[in-house]
Amino acid sequence: MDYAYFEGKIIPVEQANINIKTNSLHYGTLVFEGIRTYYNEKQNQLYILFSNDHYLRLLKNAKAMFMDTNKTPEELTEITKELLRKSEIREDTYIRPFVYFKDLALTPKLKDFTSEIAIYTYKFG
Repeated sequence: MDYAYFEGKIIPVEQANINIKTNSLHYGTLVFEGIRTYYNEKQNQLYILFSNDHYLRLLKNAKAMFMDTNKTPEELTEITKELLRKSEIREDTYIRPFVYFKDLALTPKLKDFTSEIAIYTYKFG
């Protein structure tokens, strides 16, 4: 089963749904990163490439958009590891973390909105 980190917890990806009225959907008010993992079959080990660097950049860009995440790169790396473990991934994978405004408002203002972090994976096979 595939899982996602959504609204502060790891849940089945099918349950990670964003409302059609979400501000980020209408105004593109989100930031994202792409992180690769490589699976070594001989070692039965999944390697995440530069996750702290990616998460540092994600948080820096989120701050520029007035998004408050209350997470550190290290915390997001640990969340990602748990997500990968729970999903039992044993192949090369792409990780898509993003920060978005979850407010249901049709306005391009950026301040005083509630931001969320979501993370999901895509298996390359």
